[in-house]
Amino acid sequence: MAAGEAARADFARHWQAEFPGEPAPRMELGSVRAMERELERCRRHLRHLQRALAEER
Repeated sequence: MAAGEAARADFARHWQAEFPGEPAPRMELGSVRAMERELERCRRHLRHLQRALAEER
């Protein structure tokens, strides 16, 4: 198993432990730019969820 595949499998295991029943997202981070884009996408999503949670409180 290649290092990338091992990392993806490890990520999927951790994801399943944290979010049982939810499929792990498939991240293809083949370059620094791709990683930066994915990180920014996750940050935007997190901010959106934090705002929604604050509104519910």
